[in-house]
Amino acid sequence: MNGCVLTCDRVHEPPHSPQKDVMNESGSVKTEVKVKQKKTGKTTLNIPLSKNSIDAIKKHLVDKEQDDYIFKGQMGHFMKKPICSQQYARIVKGWMKKLGVEDIGEYSTHSMRKTKPSVIYDKTHNVDAVRRLLGQSSITATSAYLGVSDNSALELARSINV
Repeated sequence: MNGCVLTCDRVHEPPHSPQKDVMNESGSVKTEVKVKQKKTGKTTLNIPLSKNSIDAIKKHLVDKEQDDYIFKGQMGHFMKKPICSQQYARIVKGWMKKLGVEDIGEYSTHSMRKTKPSVIYDKTHNVDAVRRLLGQSSITATSAYLGVSDNSALELARSINV
């Protein structure tokens, strides 16, 4: 769904992603991946990868073994371990610094996960679709996650004339 899919999941649990979870047996990058939520163990729908994501994966995984993790930890070449959640958080903060963001405190691994669902909701106002994409079971929880309030629902209803 976003950068977190590539770094945070096996594509099953953060941040342990073996290449075989994003690559087909033929060596081509998958166009969709499933994400197993670490917290609940539930699996999301297939999440489509953008052309930019597919190109970045191809470039990053050139000449690497399929059983390797996409992002190895600092001792990964010795211990065959993926990056930890804290390292992923540092990477996200580094991305924000490189982009020139002044207040990097507003960006986190969680905000990376929330970006695309928020955009989808803003364009469609379809909480159920976002719930399914996130692998959540409750529309109430998804509404709270997206910050959908009674007032915003009323504003939306007022803006549509039937």
